[in-house]
Formats: sequence, structure tokens, C-alpha cells
Amino acid sequence: MENKVKQMYTEYTYPNYDEYMDKYAPIPHQYSPNLFLEQLNYYNYNGTKNFNNYSILVAGVGLGGDLINMEYILKKYDNIKIVGIDLSPTSLKICKDRIDKYNFKHKVELIEMSLLDLDPTIHGTFDLIICIGVLHHLEHPKLGLESLKNVLKDDGCINIMVYGKYGRTGIYQMQDLIKKINYNVDDFPTKISNFKNIYGQLPVNNWFKLGEHLINDHKVSDEGIADLILHHQDRSYSIPELYEFINDVDLNIVEFSPVNRYKYKYEIPNVTYLNNIEKYSINELFFGDIKKHTFTVSKNINTKPIIDNLNNILILVLITKQNLNKILEYYKINKSERINIDTPLNYEFEPNIVWATSENIKLTIEMNDIIYTILDNIDNKKTINEIFDIVRAELDITTDNDALLLMFKPIYYTFELYDLILLQNKFF
Repeated sequence: MENKVKQMYTEYTYPNYDEYMDKYAPIPHQYSPNLFLEQLNYYNYNGTKNFNNYSILVAGVGLGGDLINMEYILKKYDNIKIVGIDLSPTSLKICKDRIDKYNFKHKVELIEMSLLDLDPTIHGTFDLIICIGVLHHLEHPKLGLESLKNVLKDDGCINIMVYGKYGRTGIYQMQDLIKKINYNVDDFPTKISNFKNIYGQLPVNNWFKLGEHLINDHKVSDEGIADLILHHQDRSYSIPELYEFINDVDLNIVEFSPVNRYKYKYEIPNVTYLNNIEKYSINELFFGDIKKHTFTVSKNINTKPIIDNLNNILILVLITKQNLNKILEYYKINKSERINIDTPLNYEFEPNIVWATSENIKLTIEMNDIIYTILDNIDNKKTINEIFDIVRAELDITTDNDALLLMFKPIYYTFELYDLILLQNKFF
């Protein structure tokens, strides 16, 4: 099976390389919305991580997007080790050519190999392992996850993406149909041609057509068709299956990507008494469109700093100060107690270099002068305690820290849901 997969990705690299991917080089053109350092620090290191001497493995490096992103994000740190592995020599060649365009500060090692052959005595161990869209293509995914765990440092984390079962319902119907059409066909060009023929005839009520707003790979390239429809090995996970998969190798799911996180945590009436796995499972069925589970796992538990520690610093992550100020300005003018927020997830590397999602998030918060003053004083430097002191001075109130914290917590958790505002240790 591994040889079949290798041959497919050698002939049909995924995604198909396009020059737009390097349009802004030496600045990457896109980023993973849960791999910024503030997020890694918050969710996995209790807000205390210094990223000097940090090591990264990209298992299934493909064309190198995540590798390029992490090098850019870590450019101000020293002694960074970055290794990318992949089965496909074609993908690795494209990855190497792309790296040459980015003025890397740190040395990168690319290796043509299976992740099943990772050996800590040969390849070392890593602080962060990125494995996007790989494990679900293995004949035995558990062996792949165990192999990654073997080269993970004890306090490290793995960022994983595997397919979600229900959001891919139409895809699996189409895969079954095309397998029957191609039952006696061995070559990919003919298989792809047969798919295009069938696709052009699909009735509007075919499940693949009905769910087509969730996918577009088959419209982009032959490589997309091969990966989406014609793959030799493709499995997906429901939430209970996902937790079983991760827990079976003694790893723990830390958190899901902020892009779909609200779908897992959505408050459906009468289910508040359920544990997270049961609640997330209900929500997955409720929304029905989660086609990918993207999340971080760790060997450890309780790896987040807590809002109750007033010595922690409030930091803006996936919202810029400019966009936060727009929210505050609206309240200042209208004095509305309920603020409806419509904003992209965005991250500011430096002035005029901002990453943003294509779709906005929508949420509502309860605002008053105290909440306004707290939010207005977040500058990625002040501790919660220092901000509370400013609140008392500016508003001339005597409200104690416990009362201020009780008032602010709901706002914080709303912003945390999308990683707009997180925490960092004072000494980071």
C-alpha cells in the first residue's frame, strides 16, 4: 500500500504546484491558523516556552508550505532544527526549489523516507511534529502515530490533520461510484478521464453534488482529483473514533484548530452535562460539514496557563490591535451593552504584514466601561493584575480583583474560543 501511495504522489503531487504559492517570497503566502508561536506556547507549554533551540519535523512535507511557514515564524530565534520527510521524490524536489526562494536563516534537512521508519537514534527527537493529511492515508494509522510519538520530546506536541467522517459523506459515495466505473482500469489518466465524464453527468441530488460547496480539489487540477477521488487508501474519523485513535497510543488531544473549534464547542440545549467527547460528537453530527479534524496532541495534560493567575499577560493573537480598536470605538460612540463582532481571524507579524482568513467570524459580547478598559489596555506586555489596577484608577472604582475577574472571564473565554486573545507567562 505504501508503494502505491508513493507512486501516486510521485506522479501526481498534491497540491499541484502553482507559482502563486511563492508570489510574496520571501514572505509565505499562507499560514496554518493554529501554528503561530503564541498558540503553541499557550496550548502546550503553559505560556512559558522560549523557542530558541526548537526542533520541528514535518512528516509528509509535500511542497513545503508548513515548513516554509515555520521557518519564517521562527526567523528571530537561534539554533532551530527543521526536518521535512516525504515519500514522493517529486514533492521533495519542488519543496527544495521553493526553499531556495525564501532566504532561510536556519538549515533545513529534507529526507525521502516513510514516517514509519523514523528512529530517534538516527533522526533525533522533536519539540513540534506537523503531520497534515498523512495518517489517514496509511494502511495502519496507529503504527504511524506511534512512530511519530517515538520521536516526540516529552514536553513536545504534534499538530495533526485527519479527515472528518460526516463532512466527507458525498466524497465517499463518489469514491465508491468511481471504483465501480474503473474496476478494470489501472492507469490514472484513464481513471481521471472517467471521473470527469461521470462528474459531468451527475444529477443535482447526488450527495457529492449536494456537498460540493465544501470541496473544490476536483475543480482545480488532476492532482486534486487523484487525491480526493482516486486515492488508494483513505479513511476518516468521527469524534469518538478520533479520541480512541489518539488515546490508544497514550497521547491526549489538547485543542482543535480555531477555524472549526466553535463547531465542537457549540452550546446545544440539554447537553451541557455531557463530557467533551459526547458533546463534540453531538455537535459534529449537528453541523455535518466538518470534513477535516485539525488539532494538537501531547503526552501531557493541563498544559495551558489559566486566567485565574493574574500574573499572566493578556496577548492579542488572531486579532490585530487595529481591529480590536474598531470594536472599542463602536462601544465608545454607541455605548451599546451588546456588541456584535464581525472580523477575520488575522495575525500581524509586523506592520503591514498581516495574515487573514478569507471568512469572518461572528460573535457577540456583553460590553461595559470595565470590559472596555480591560480590552483597551491589552498591549501584550501588561499582566492581568496591572490592567485591573489601571481599571480601578481610570474608572475611580474600588472593585476587587475577584469581582473584576468574574466579570471578565466570559469575555475572555469568548475571545479564546477563536484564539483572538490568549495568555502568556510574565517571564516568557
